[in-house]
This record gives sequence, C-alpha cells and structure tokens, in this order.
Amino acid sequence: MSLFNLGDAFSAEITLSAGLLMMAICVKKEKNKSALIQVLYFFTFLIALYFNQNYKECIEYKRFFSFSTEIFHLKNLLLGLGLGAGILLSFDKYKEKQEVFMLMIASVIGALLIIQSNHLIIFYLSLELMSFPIYALVALSDHEHSAESSIKYMLQGALITALFLFALSFYYGAGLNSFSFNELSLLNLNVNSSQALMYGSLLGVIFFKLGLVPFHYWVPDVYQQVRPSLIFFLVSVPKIAIIGLLLKLSPILVAYAPFQYLLWVITLLSAGLGSYVALKQSSIQRLLGYASISQIAWIAASFVGGGVDSSVIVYYLIVYAVTMFCCNFILISGFKDIPQIHFTHLKLLTKKNPAMTSLFCLLLISFAGVPPLPGFFAKFYIIYQLLVNHSIILCGLLLLVTGITCAVYLKVILSFFEGDKEDNLASDINTHHGIIEPSNYLLIGSIGAIFLIIAIIPFSFFKFI
Repeated sequence: MSLFNLGDAFSAEITLSAGLLMMAICVKKEKNKSALIQVLYFFTFLIALYFNQNYKECIEYKRFFSFSTEIFHLKNLLLGLGLGAGILLSFDKYKEKQEVFMLMIASVIGALLIIQSNHLIIFYLSLELMSFPIYALVALSDHEHSAESSIKYMLQGALITALFLFALSFYYGAGLNSFSFNELSLLNLNVNSSQALMYGSLLGVIFFKLGLVPFHYWVPDVYQQVRPSLIFFLVSVPKIAIIGLLLKLSPILVAYAPFQYLLWVITLLSAGLGSYVALKQSSIQRLLGYASISQIAWIAASFVGGGVDSSVIVYYLIVYAVTMFCCNFILISGFKDIPQIHFTHLKLLTKKNPAMTSLFCLLLISFAGVPPLPGFFAKFYIIYQLLVNHSIILCGLLLLVTGITCAVYLKVILSFFEGDKEDNLASDINTHHGIIEPSNYLLIGSIGAIFLIIAIIPFSFFKFI
C-alpha cells in the first residue's frame, strides 16, 4: 500500500522522469527529431498535471518529504510554468536543440523535489538536480559570451553550496544531527553557534538562487546571454521552488530575531537596488534581470514581521508568472532573430503591431503596481500583511521604492513611442522583425484574457487559490 501512496505523492516527478527517459531514447535512436521531442515534452507535462490532481500524503516518508495543500498548489504552478516555458521555446529557434527540452524537464523535477523536501540532504540533492541543467541551458545559448556566463554562474553556485555543506558538517559535528525541517524548527537556535552558522549558510543559498542583494551579481550577466524563452524559465521555475522552501523555513525565520533583521535589510536593498540599476539599462534582457530582483524582493518582504500567509505568496507568484510569460512571448514573437533586444528595437513593434504594443505596456504597468491591474493587488496584499505584522517602516520604504519601479517601466513604455531617429541598431534590423505571426495572436490573446480576468475579479481569484 505504501508504494501506491508513494506513487500518488510523487506522480508528477515519476511522470516527468518517464517522459525524460522516453525523450533520451528518441534522441539516441532518431537524430534531428525536434518535433517529436516537443510533442513528448508537452504530452509529459500534461500527463503530469493530470496525475498531480491525485496528490495525497505519504505518511511513511514524512521525515524526508512534506505534504500540504500549499505544496500541491506550488507543484501545479511549477508544472504549468514548465509547460509555458516549452510553449515559449517552441516559438523560438532554440527548439531545434533537442537537449534543451530534456534539460528543462530535469530542472523541473529538481524544483518539484525541492518544494517537497523536508530534509537538508534531500534539499541539497534536489538543488543540484535543478541547478546543473540550468547551467547547461545558459551555455547552450547562441550568444558569444554564453559559455563564459554559464561557467561564472556555475562556479558561484558551486561555491555557495560548498559553503553550505561546510557549515552542515560543523552542525553535524556538534552533535545536532536533526536534519528534518520539522525538527529544526523546534530547536533553540541559541544552543549552538554551529546551528546558527548552518542556518546562515542555508539562507545564503536561498538568497543566491533568488538573486537577492548581495548575491545578485550573476543575474544581469546570465540574463543578458539568453533569449526571452529561457529568461522566463530562469525567473520562474527555480525561484518559485526556493520560495516554496522558504515557506517551510518561515517558523525559523520568525523565531530567530537576527534573521528577521537580515531579511528586512536584504529585502529593502534588493527592491531599491534592483529598481535603480534597472533604470540605467538599455538592454531588455538586463532590465528584466534587475526587475526580477525587485519583484522577488516583495516576496521576501512577506516573510518579515511575523505570520506568513502562503495564499498571498501563491497569488503574487501566479500574477508574476503570467505577466512574465506574456512579456517574453511578445518579445519572442516580435524579435525572433535578435540576440540582444534594446529599447530602440521596441519602436518597430509599435509600427507593426500597435495592439501588441498596447498589451505589452499594460503588462509593464501591472508590474509597476498600478491599480486596478493584477500587479497592484498582488503588492497590496503584501503591504496589508506587513501592516498587520506592524512592519510599518519597511512598508513605507517599499512604497517609496515603488516610485523608482514606476520610472523603470515608464522608461520602457516611452521607448515605444519615441520619434524616428537615426540609430545604428534600428537601421540594421530587417523589415520583418517586429512582426508577430497571426497564429500567435490567439495564444497571446488567451493569456491576456486570463490576465484581465485576474484583474477584474482579484478577490475571487485570491479565494480560489
């Protein structure tokens, strides 16, 4: 009976693993079968979503894995993001690289295991399973410096995880061999300095993967070297997996005052620095990277001051993911063959597709948190939670930073409507760039309709999740 329970609890991971094996067999036997690989990819994720609806607890493995309603929702969200990343990739020229789809499935499996992990060793193994395919995805990009960025990213990731294992060895050597998150939350953090060191290194890994200050240096370099289809994957799947882990660690973050102060400072610095540096960028990829730092900082803010409302975080993540998907899909459809998209390129989208330009501007306004769009309600719930937790100073500072964020997205919107100028970048682009194929309008329109529905009935949607 335990095997059946195990299958229900990990049906998504098992299905994705089976799909990955089938794709590996197809690649080995049939060369240049990118269409077959894409079909297998979508079929695998759809089946995984279907089986995940039978998600149940597996009591026998509670020491190593955790099971809850929040985990069920986050797993559905991750599977949906994996499916969305495949859709973006199928409209990009990366689709000819068969190994890209396989690497994304492997990374999603690691992300799912991170969300369910309830043990430090399981978390570490899942983290590496999620991270190494991402390093390879960055290296496979067609930019001239993509391999260099991938190596830098991998070395920094290896260093931070090595420091975590080093601290973990001190923790184990001190006789504190309780590696379960449930048991860790019950321990007194003042007992041993090794325990505080282990927690600090664990937070370092989390901040690095989320790209928060001061572990954000890899973000702009990596995002600049990849196409929007992979940017969506980078800003969604790994970060949402780590946020799912943070939800489990929230009792520890609340109980230990130094961690609260640290999180308070890092949240403010990430929101402010991410928005300010994004204002100085001319590359859309780098701007999305710095903007993601600022957006994730709002998630970190929800862990400050006391009680953590997981439904608020899930709602924010859904709005963040849908908005980012729409933005990247428009960029891919309009600028398929341009490795580096600059503000000057956006003027072509205005000339060829005014409707898509309007939708893109609407998405940016939502990112800025302007009512009555979904981005406003997502930030409103977090602000309300901060006020309930009496974090009034942080709440006020975040509202001030929002002014800088609005300036960032206003700068992008104005670049759509600048007058015609002599520009080397714009003059080098062929006339077909900026034209979105008619077959893509249906998908963009569908996602835009979902986006507007969330805006019209935010409270009903909030209760639904």
